[in-house]
Amino acid sequence: MKLFANLHASNPSDCIISLSRPVREELPPRPSVPAAGRIELYLENRILSSAWLPETTVPSMKELSSRLATSYPTLRAALESLVRRGLLEPRGRGYRVPPVSTRRSHARIVLFEPGYQMGKMTITPGLSQEFLHLLEQECSRSSIGLDIVGISEREGRMHYIDIAGGNIIEPRSLDYAAGYLYAATMSRSDIAATLSELYVHNKPVAILDMLGDLAISPAIQNSPRFCRFAVSTSAACARQIGRYLLAQGHRRLAFISPFHAWDWSRKRVEGLQQVCAAGGNIASVKPFALDTFIRRLQFSEQARKRNDIAMLSMPREAIDAMPFPYRRVLDLRMEIELQNCYIDAEIYAQCIPLFEQALADKDISAWVPVNDQIAAFALDFLRSRGVKVPDDISLIAFDDSPVALKERITSYNFNMRALVPAMLEFVLRPSASPTASRRTVEGYIVERQTTRGKVQ
Repeated sequence: MKLFANLHASNPSDCIISLSRPVREELPPRPSVPAAGRIELYLENRILSSAWLPETTVPSMKELSSRLATSYPTLRAALESLVRRGLLEPRGRGYRVPPVSTRRSHARIVLFEPGYQMGKMTITPGLSQEFLHLLEQECSRSSIGLDIVGISEREGRMHYIDIAGGNIIEPRSLDYAAGYLYAATMSRSDIAATLSELYVHNKPVAILDMLGDLAISPAIQNSPRFCRFAVSTSAACARQIGRYLLAQGHRRLAFISPFHAWDWSRKRVEGLQQVCAAGGNIASVKPFALDTFIRRLQFSEQARKRNDIAMLSMPREAIDAMPFPYRRVLDLRMEIELQNCYIDAEIYAQCIPLFEQALADKDISAWVPVNDQIAAFALDFLRSRGVKVPDDISLIAFDDSPVALKERITSYNFNMRALVPAMLEFVLRPSASPTASRRTVEGYIVERQTTRGKVQ
């Protein structure tokens, strides 16, 4: 299978990899719709799924005509219809996707962010942090007002806090917003109650789903005002990695995860298995997984059983003797940072038996850890055992986080830069968006130094 590389990577040594598309693309199978209408629907889906980002020029008439096997007059009729609807605008001799701001500027939207604790949002590094950063940038650039509401669960009841003022509010008071975003990144427990509160406003709701298995009522899930954007909970990302590894000649893969109690982990091994089966079972994937840990804090609890945590902390008298800025920063950060260190160390400890089992299978030539953190631990483990990466074993993971960049790990990027405009488009123009209640934005593989084709 042919691969192509996009050389506009953020790092000169990185290479963006995607499986090449066929020369001819299939239009939506709707025989009752005229050709121009089916072409318009195809182009509309490319725009609204952010396959073509705002302010980018769409492919030329010649390229689209060849790709869609259609005539210039039919193609132009579809493009001009999209111009009249505001989804495209003329640009020189071609067309471009207009910026979000020209479609609905000066509107206000509300983001619900779970995990509000002690007056601060708990934003985990990685995809959720990247999402919030890109969302704030896009809203600022497009003159869209963004209000953030933190969600905190206390004594079995949900509390909603206006981040700007720190005041407790009721979701029903937010009817001024054009629509709502919900970041399902940490907990599923509050989503049903929050969506029920918002449903009465009859406004669009877009959910960033990074957990899977969300408890959403059928009435809300089937509503045209609701859409769930699956980021890391789809099997599509793993299928892309599976095709990539098979194209490199790998025939036996190891999937490694200490987080297999979560739906997103199970979806990833499912995607790898689908690719192996579609290839006529010439390849196989063997899971090495734990399904006992549901919450991140469970790793901390396990670490406390292994160690006397108090013995590992800096003595109080040593901190008190420091100048005020040092004392203040250490007080603010030490407890959180130490807990994160214990959690990461325990995760590594839980992965060691999985790594040893995978290494014992001599037919396995590629490891697919469930995310970049586990890949970094795997890389350290393999080096400690004298295994050369990628000469002996290739390594590829998910998230394309700063960890992957630092450790030079080949990783799947979930394309948050395309997902944020797609979510905003749904919230600000729900009538123009596709009717599917669940969407996945296509990502891509960033190739670094931990993968290479297997020598036959």
